[in-house]
Amino acid sequence: MQKKITLCVCTFKRPKLLTECLQSLAALAFDERFALSVIVVDNEPSEQAKKIVEDFIAVAPFPAEYAAEPERGLCNARNRGIELALAQGAEYIGFFDDDETVDKQWALDMMKSFKDTGADALAGPIVINRAPEISAALNDAYRFKIPKTYAQSATLPMGNVIFRRGVVENGLRFDLKFNRTGGEDVDFFRRAAASGAKLYRTPYGTVYETLTAEKKSFSAYFRRQVRVARLHYGQKYPRFSAGFMKEILLTIPEAFGALAVGIAGVFSDRAKIKALKWSAKAWGRILSRCRGNTDAYGN
Repeated sequence: MQKKITLCVCTFKRPKLLTECLQSLAALAFDERFALSVIVVDNEPSEQAKKIVEDFIAVAPFPAEYAAEPERGLCNARNRGIELALAQGAEYIGFFDDDETVDKQWALDMMKSFKDTGADALAGPIVINRAPEISAALNDAYRFKIPKTYAQSATLPMGNVIFRRGVVENGLRFDLKFNRTGGEDVDFFRRAAASGAKLYRTPYGTVYETLTAEKKSFSAYFRRQVRVARLHYGQKYPRFSAGFMKEILLTIPEAFGALAVGIAGVFSDRAKIKALKWSAKAWGRILSRCRGNTDAYGN
């Protein structure tokens, strides 16, 4: 009996990167144990990705589908992908970002990881492609930690993830309050774990991420780190809780540390990155107490 795997790619105004992503999916290795299919959810009103997907459908060795999601927002697009995958009868649902390409062995590696761990959801490694036009320190700052072995996790990122249909059969979906802020993946998988899902990170099943233009500056990196910290502390602590008040005190040494390292950053990009990270973390803590969020959609 074949296991049906549906892979979802949510896309927004990235035709070149989407083309590269789909080309990598078309080259995936799989065997008679698995039935693969791909769904591309286009969240751009002009449907500029439609022709790209039609070209992909013509050459892909498995079924593929284009779906336009007119309601703008990443959570809307992800939820649409889940609904379509369930309607297809998918036993496993995977998600990639449109700025990623997939290792040829991805599907086989992920299925082996499910067998080895008994996981309900798995996140694989994300390797950042070297961008020669930017500082090596800035390029390295975007790197993700890659586990050396299977590791159980409290939550998972969304850029390279696959889960059993049981994770979402109970109605679990991405919360629309994170539609244009980011952080929807952390919230989604925390709620999945609270419902009893076993989450694992696996060192197998690699994807490769291309840094988009909006990430290739120190100021962009700082804004991104502020947003991440703001979302993290906003989700973790209720407003004015005792836990948060303890955390807020940490902004004082971090701010002084950021200032000291920032001076060294005049001469060293790596010191500059450390200063930006510390100051962003402190500023993100403070902003997490404020209402409203940064619109990061498309970044």
